[in-house]
Amino acid sequence: MSKHIRDKVAEKLVEGKRVGEAAEELGVHRNAVSYHKKALTADMSDSVQEYRAAQLIELSELKAHLVSPAISAVKKVELALAIIDREIDLLGTKAPAKSVQARIDADVDPEQLVGYRRFVYETRGLDQDAIESVYQFARELSRPDVIDHAPPRESELWEEGS
Repeated sequence: MSKHIRDKVAEKLVEGKRVGEAAEELGVHRNAVSYHKKALTADMSDSVQEYRAAQLIELSELKAHLVSPAISAVKKVELALAIIDREIDLLGTKAPAKSVQARIDADVDPEQLVGYRRFVYETRGLDQDAIESVYQFARELSRPDVIDHAPPRESELWEEGS
């Protein structure tokens, strides 16, 4: 009976049914469907491992044939690299590609920004000529007198022995 249910569960899962849907249609508890799904996955995993092992043996045999003098040196390198690529795929040892992407969608209230961040926000999208006109405008603005914050050159406090 259990094998029959497992076959029915497999059919429902292949149809794209979820565990709950399959259980309802088969008239069994969802735990039974989950159990059989797990068993099916384990069976499949064993089959994949067996296939992978057989493929690796075949690739090893092909590598052994590369010593044949009938194969040119250039062709040997090409075939060896193809075999290595296939082994990497089968073993899953390909170096992972790293890619980081980020996008932040946020509403920005320009009135809350200060300094450089406000400048960047307000000038976004401007071409180089427009930016140059912003710089020109900034140069023409009046500024307060610069206050020298350095210590005084002479002071009675600097005199020793006082």
